[in-house]
Amino acid sequence: MSTDIICPDCGGLVGADPSDLRRKCTCNLNDTDHVAEALGAPKVQKVCCICGKDVSHEKRAKDSRGYWCYDCHKAERARERAAEAGKVPCHDCGRLVVPKALIAFEGDKICARCKESRQEKKKYRASAVGKEHAVHETRQFVLLGLFGLLLLAVILLHALHWL
Repeated sequence: MSTDIICPDCGGLVGADPSDLRRKCTCNLNDTDHVAEALGAPKVQKVCCICGKDVSHEKRAKDSRGYWCYDCHKAERARERAAEAGKVPCHDCGRLVVPKALIAFEGDKICARCKESRQEKKKYRASAVGKEHAVHETRQFVLLGLFGLLLLAVILLHALHWL
C-alpha cells in the first residue's frame, strides 16, 4: 500500500510520478521538506551564529560553527583580511608571517620553523648516515638507469625482429 503525501501549502501530490494524472505539488520545497512537514516534524531553522537572523531563505554561508548571514560572513572575511594585511609569505613554506619574523638564511627570507628544518637537514647530510644514504641513492640511480637501457635495447631488438 503506497501512502500519498499531499502538500499542505498547495494541495498537490508530493513526489508523484510523471505518468500520474493527479495534480502535482508546485511549491519550491524539496520532497524531504514536504515529507517532514506532513509528518509533523519540526523544520530545521537556519539561524546566523553571529547575529541570530533567520537565513532559511536568504543568501548564507556555512562552516563548522553553523550558518552565517551574508553580512556577518562578509564582515568576518574583512576582519581576516585586515589581520593578514602587512604579512608576507615565507620563501619555503608560504605561510604568512609578519616581516619582522623572517630570518635571512642561506640567501632566502624564511620563517623560524623552516630555518630549523633546513638546519636539521644540513646536520643529517653532514652525518655518516647521510653520506652513506647519498652513496646508496646514487648506486640505486645508476642501477635503475642501466636496467632502463637494457630494457630499451631489448624492445628495440624485438621491434627490428632480431630477437
